[in-house]
Amino acid sequence: ATASMAAAAAPVADPPPAAASTAVVEKKVEPLGEGGRKLNRQERRAMMRAQGIFEEKAKKVDEPKEKEEPTPAVGERRRVRMDTVNISDSPVFTETRVFSDLPTPAGYQPVVYGNNYVRSVQFSSGGRNLATTSQDRHLRLFKFDEEKCETSLTVSLPLGGLIYDAVWHPREEWIATSSRDHPIHLWNEEGERVLSFRGINHLDELSSANTIRFAVDSSRLYAGYHKYLRIFDLNRPGRQTREIKTWSRDHGGQRSLLSCIAVHPVYSGVFAVGCYGRSIGLYSDNCKSVECLFEIGHSALTELEYSTDGLRLYGATRNDSSIVCYDLRNPGQTLFTLDRPGLTNQSFAFDLDSSDRYLFSGSSTGEVLVYDVKTCGNQTQPMQRVKAAESSLVGVSVHPSLPVLATCCGERIYRMMELSDDEEGEEGEENRMKREEEEMMEKGETGEKYSEGKRQLQNGFQIWRM
Repeated sequence: ATASMAAAAAPVADPPPAAASTAVVEKKVEPLGEGGRKLNRQERRAMMRAQGIFEEKAKKVDEPKEKEEPTPAVGERRRVRMDTVNISDSPVFTETRVFSDLPTPAGYQPVVYGNNYVRSVQFSSGGRNLATTSQDRHLRLFKFDEEKCETSLTVSLPLGGLIYDAVWHPREEWIATSSRDHPIHLWNEEGERVLSFRGINHLDELSSANTIRFAVDSSRLYAGYHKYLRIFDLNRPGRQTREIKTWSRDHGGQRSLLSCIAVHPVYSGVFAVGCYGRSIGLYSDNCKSVECLFEIGHSALTELEYSTDGLRLYGATRNDSSIVCYDLRNPGQTLFTLDRPGLTNQSFAFDLDSSDRYLFSGSSTGEVLVYDVKTCGNQTQPMQRVKAAESSLVGVSVHPSLPVLATCCGERIYRMMELSDDEEGEEGEENRMKREEEEMMEKGETGEKYSEGKRQLQNGFQIWRM
């Protein structure tokens, strides 16, 4: 015990000093002037300039950096800007066979159509697929071969009723369709149904959407009805999540059928709506009513399209020979008007390229019309005309990443009534026409009798190089 106490009382030796570091820290030596005095800031900068230090830094700053292209969003491809446009004299590919295999029943309808004209054609947002809608109530999806510039039929979907609208998803290879007495369906590129949306009215009944468009961020779907706008959430399929009444007795608004929607490309949640009541309304997700409304002096609107910067709005009306460009910095003000033959009640589509310089449109004369909207000024005539069909050219779609254009043609043609001097009356005339119709369907004739003997039908779509 005594020994342990003595050991505890002994002083503890200090630890040995750490080895000195062999690294030499260089001190920053500041330049000195005459007499060893310290230089001021101006003198130091003059000395550095004399030694060429500033020139080396300037070279590093002036070296051009490689411009990095913005990374496209998921499912989106880079768009090619076209400096010049020169459409080939003839199409590189034409598809008519799948639209002329008649007589066949049209979906759920017990009707056989002898004139299966094409109503619309659209490239997908990625450019890998192409979709068409036709009079036989079918949505057809085609694979597009970029190297050969050809298409092959993937699937033909019967939609059961007259197809009102079809639009591609902005990021995925999905397409939404709206048809009479049916909900809005979302299909993938293989023809499988992904989602369904039901527009329910105030009577808790299903309503059919006349026009549909996706939001820029692809999270919502806008649908136009009679006096109502309904908004659907893609994360919650089924009934609409919001509803905007476009007309009221006290405040007015857009009273008639909503026929077309254009989504603002810059501001998410802002969109323009056209109707058969000759007016355009600007709406947003933050307001439950129209934010801006202006009248147009033309007939019913059928097509609306924003420019890429969102400052211009192009609109076309039915049975009219013009496409009007509106300045949204002063809503309702017309910038210019393009002459476009459209003397039928059909909806003639038009499309813009990614540079917003060239506008492509169909026409009732069967021509593809190209306009230079950047330098047109008072020049309202097209810069190029290409004869594509004998019937109306109703659909136009520009490929998102290639100088390729798709067009479709066709129109509803009524046969001339034959006058009779016998005493059969109206009932006998109807029976005779019905017998002739049945005989023609049995023979598969879909040409001269429907075209009044003047021209053959050209129901189908074409692919053009530019």
